[in-house]
Amino acid sequence: MYPTEIHKKYLGQTFINRMQSHIRVTRGSDSVVCKGALKPIQIMTERRQGNKKGTKLSGLESFLIDAEALASDLQKKFDCNTTIAELPGKKGLEVLVQGGIIDDLARHLVEQYGIQKRYIEVLDKTKK
Repeated sequence: MYPTEIHKKYLGQTFINRMQSHIRVTRGSDSVVCKGALKPIQIMTERRQGNKKGTKLSGLESFLIDAEALASDLQKKFDCNTTIAELPGKKGLEVLVQGGIIDDLARHLVEQYGIQKRYIEVLDKTKK
């Protein structure tokens, strides 16, 4: 139920509270506007076979980062194998990186791509 009268002191805040949040992401000449809050990039390290580690990187689409270009860049920078896979049950791509380079990968995203640390979610499943 909407009020029929409101004091002008509360008008601005009430108006803003009824609006839906949107976010604009710009990278180079590309720009996109999305509804809601910005979803963070997820970096997850988990154990593979034996003592080997693998790092998964997902959520790149909302920051307009090309998964193939990032995989190629990471392959050269960290001297490791990378693979691109589709996220199961969701739209979007996931970059799989050989090795447990979770901290280096987060630092690389901040320095090279200008992503703020608060938008990077790090999860290390190899620690007990």
